[in-house]
Amino acid sequence: MQQNIWLIMKTAAGGERPFRLGKQRTIIGREVRSDVRIALPTVAAQHCDLTIDDGQLRLRDLGSAHGTLHNGRPVREAVLADADRLTVGPVTFEVRFAEDDDPVVAGEAQAIAR
Repeated sequence: MQQNIWLIMKTAAGGERPFRLGKQRTIIGREVRSDVRIALPTVAAQHCDLTIDDGQLRLRDLGSAHGTLHNGRPVREAVLADADRLTVGPVTFEVRFAEDDDPVVAGEAQAIAR
């Protein structure tokens, strides 16, 4: 079975917004061309990136003024694991690794398609 990697954005209202990482490199930032866009002034145009390499999810801050947090701690680079938290500006994501047939992921995939 193939493993899927998800970023789950935690909303201020307590909800969740899923993003499936389907590319080898995902850029999180303020600019329109970002793969995951956060249109807030405290987020750099290209704030950080996530790369998938040999089954590991690697986080790298791209020199943002406000930094990137991994489980609440400022980092330049880190390897992320299931249930880790990634914070970019005021936005927090939870990392989730799941198998294709995981029913929770199937429900999230439908939410993205809407």
